[in-house]
Amino acid sequence: MTKLINFIIIVLIIIFGSLAALAYFNLWPFGQKTGTIQTGKNKSESSCVILDEIYCNQGEFVYNENSFLVGIGFKLPKGTKIYAPFKGKMESPDTKVEMEGNIYRASILLDVTSDNYNQQPTKTIFTALGYHQSETKDIFAKDDVFALVGDSIVDSKLGDYNLILDFRVFYNRTNQWYTDINLLRQFFKEVKD
Repeated sequence: MTKLINFIIIVLIIIFGSLAALAYFNLWPFGQKTGTIQTGKNKSESSCVILDEIYCNQGEFVYNENSFLVGIGFKLPKGTKIYAPFKGKMESPDTKVEMEGNIYRASILLDVTSDNYNQQPTKTIFTALGYHQSETKDIFAKDDVFALVGDSIVDSKLGDYNLILDFRVFYNRTNQWYTDINLLRQFFKEVKD
């Protein structure tokens, strides 16, 4: 009888030790919420790079009243991370951008992946329109957290989006900015126009 009791005690110690180890290393498989965002994962695993995978296909193309493409709009939870799509220089953490006569608050990241970006005939910027908190460093590596989504609507005339993402290209020849729909489609392949 004592051998059986000793065996049961050893088995119970092993089971409780294993369960304690799972809980300690946050590997507990029971009762986990599905759909939670895991922080610290390599962003290159995300299909759109700019947002966590769960949000990549939730955007919609947004046009203003003049049928001008403003970008891709999202309705995301406050605090959602926005990642830098390329190595970039923070142009402004909180500036006002004019598009077709409308003014929007935005964070702007200038693409500096080329060593001679100042001499190129074009410049590319990534804009995150809306009120949100931007990180406060000058240079961002691709996949760095660039900003966090706020809870305010960008512009009620555009819809109830709290984030509108856009790529704009500046052409030195014409001295004008244009929305780059090809880059939007490259990063957000699953969003239909």
